[in-house]
Amino acid sequence: MRHIRLAFGSISAYLLPMATRHGALRIGLVVSFASAAGAIAMASGALVAAAPQAAPAARFTCNQVTAMTLTREWYQAGFEQAPGILDDRWQLKARQSGYITEWSNPHSDFWNQTPQSPCANGSATPDHVVITVLSWTPPCCTTQAQWEAQIGAAVTTLKAKYAGLRRVDLMTVIRGPGNKSCPLPAAAGETVSMPPELDDAFAAVAAKSSGLVFVAPKFEVPSCEAFRGGGPHLTAMGNAEVAKAIGTYFATVQ
Repeated sequence: MRHIRLAFGSISAYLLPMATRHGALRIGLVVSFASAAGAIAMASGALVAAAPQAAPAARFTCNQVTAMTLTREWYQAGFEQAPGILDDRWQLKARQSGYITEWSNPHSDFWNQTPQSPCANGSATPDHVVITVLSWTPPCCTTQAQWEAQIGAAVTTLKAKYAGLRRVDLMTVIRGPGNKSCPLPAAAGETVSMPPELDDAFAAVAAKSSGLVFVAPKFEVPSCEAFRGGGPHLTAMGNAEVAKAIGTYFATVQ
């Protein structure tokens, strides 16, 4: 199958025909990140995971996604079943309103949340944590410095809780197309557009972490149709497609 490669710094994009469920062809966009062997395929109305070439050997005993309900929804929609994901090495620690202010607080009761689908080994001491950073009600942060302080405190708490921690990945909730809001309004007090101050804080915390902290791709839907209303909650299909796409990336980092 022929494709066209477009390079944008550390990101490469490929335009290629993809088959729809009805057998017709359409043009999709595959975006690959320099830090990953996999790719994320985005087509009109769907976000589809492209199959990685070969899953690398497992680097971590237990990978934990630490988050809130929004993340739980796509995780339960098929993340552990995504191609290449080693489901016995992944678990989810999530709670309603699991904002960064909870995970930055070592005394928060949120840390007592029992992991869902626990790792076969090392469940109590995961050595790789993926944390979704969010704060809506009440919002903790507006400036980059405020975000950095909360994220930095969360990383410090993770290191204290999990002595064998070797990697932390920072990610946001799923964004709207182009990181913009949708025509329909999002739920009150919530949004599908992430502030640049948050993205800048991610980069700053990673740069100061001596190789412990990494920034995950900015996962976004290609169409507002993937959201229920104006978001941020996804439709059942939207969650399933997002789970595959995120799985494609983390199949190379597990």
